[in-house]
Amino acid sequence: MPFISASVISPYNSIRGGAEGELVPLLLDLYPDAAAAYSLRKLRAAYSGPAIEARKTVGGETFVQDIGFVGNELDTASLLTFADGGDVFVAKWYDQSGGGNNDVAQVSESAQPQIVSNGVVVTTSGNYAIDFSGSTKTLVNATFDNSTQVGSVFTIVKSTTLNAQVITDSADLANRQVSGFYAGNPTVFSISKGIGYKSTTPTNTNMNLLSTFFDVNSDLYLNGVKIINSANIGSGTRLGFTLGSGVGGAASFEGSIFEVIVFDGQNKSSDRVGIESNINSSYNIYWDGSQTGLLDDYPSAAAAYSLRALNSAYTGPAIEARRSSDNAIKDIGFLYDGSLDTESLLSFAEGGDVFVAKWYDQSGNGNNDALQPSDAQQPQIVDLGSVVTLNGKPTILSSVGKAMYTASNSVPVVGDLGERSSFSVLNSNASGLQLAISYVDGGTNLWFPIAFNNAGNAVSRNSDPASAATAPYTANSDVVFTSLLNSTNSEVFINGVSGGGATGFIPQTGTSKINVFARYANVWSLVGQVSEIILYPSDQTANRVEIETNINNHYTIYP
Repeated sequence: MPFISASVISPYNSIRGGAEGELVPLLLDLYPDAAAAYSLRKLRAAYSGPAIEARKTVGGETFVQDIGFVGNELDTASLLTFADGGDVFVAKWYDQSGGGNNDVAQVSESAQPQIVSNGVVVTTSGNYAIDFSGSTKTLVNATFDNSTQVGSVFTIVKSTTLNAQVITDSADLANRQVSGFYAGNPTVFSISKGIGYKSTTPTNTNMNLLSTFFDVNSDLYLNGVKIINSANIGSGTRLGFTLGSGVGGAASFEGSIFEVIVFDGQNKSSDRVGIESNINSSYNIYWDGSQTGLLDDYPSAAAAYSLRALNSAYTGPAIEARRSSDNAIKDIGFLYDGSLDTESLLSFAEGGDVFVAKWYDQSGNGNNDALQPSDAQQPQIVDLGSVVTLNGKPTILSSVGKAMYTASNSVPVVGDLGERSSFSVLNSNASGLQLAISYVDGGTNLWFPIAFNNAGNAVSRNSDPASAATAPYTANSDVVFTSLLNSTNSEVFINGVSGGGATGFIPQTGTSKINVFARYANVWSLVGQVSEIILYPSDQTANRVEIETNINNHYTIYP
């Protein structure tokens, strides 16, 4: 879970944040001097004004009322009392920066975004939001004066469409600074001084944090990952600010806007991580390492592959996905709670099939990613627009001829005396010899920690001649499979129950690649599903119960 020390919190008022409601310091107390700041959470302790000016129309008569904060949160009780069961719109979004009167407003009622619908406050992904959907909705400040081309803008949005849309814009067309979504193969884009830069990263309809920096390089980050780095395009001044559309209502945004922070004359790249962390801890948008995973409690894995986040130190993607319709490639990451970002995955799938070209290693032990460059040999994760699941959780589907392997021949999987351990979540739905993972050089040095033999047993095989620990296994059963070895003995566990042991094997030496879903050369492929594999170069007998409990608490395989 997110952790913020008392010494960090104590100087500041705090708001809710994180999955468990942890305290998060107010953003502008940590990072002051913003030119404008719009939010439905309180951003600065010294700010005593309202959040929005709310408007409703009843019987042809218009009513307005300022709505402020209670406990640093939007005063929804007052807002709902004002709504009286009807609809409420935002006539003005107040600037909390303290840097000047940069409120954005809209006098045209038809162009005002909505905040209450039929007596219910608009929420998206569990957060209060302002809905800009429908015909053009926009809030404007015509006198917003940005004195320099240098600037930084942080926006939290959730789009409901992937058409061309503008989130923020400036009125000076010659020197405009724009961020939004680009149509076609939808991507995030920015414009600086009239020159546009489009990312190569497809966007999605998730809740997203966009961080845009206009300077010598016009950089743009999506959920903490840089996706645009453009060259210097010159300096200039700009006047005016538009939120929710381009100038004059062009390319209006469709969806929810939660927060917009503007720094004028400041490239906040050096503060980006801190600002994004504060925002993400409040809105729970994406995995940023502020929560802990299995490998935080039980570290020193040699390799770790999973469709959930395992390590707070790892903030990269889960898989590299390939869409079968056009062979497009996209990294798929994790949401704030560590679950796979299936919405991005399904958006990328476009109703078709998706395969796994790379399964990223979360161990932090090195570049031990498992990959498969051959399209025909890649396992599957989306089938006809539906995510493949194992016991209700995303999984990877393997079949005959499918395999992935590490590029390195020196993966440190085995301890000095031959100790090693593996933990996995998988299912085999066929008979015959199959390997879910192997570590083998083609000679006497081998380890098949997760295998199934011709007798239908689960097997962990070590050395050649073979010494195998076996356990009964029923096909089509979802299992947590554990294999433990010290310098002389091996033992396997199925769903926490010992299945058998073996002695007398030759401790493995040498190095080799990790092969996932098969042995080397793609033989003995697993026919089934794999959701998680963790390999340790040590005997994890002392930690077995706790590791299996962590795994089972997530996948709920056995009682």
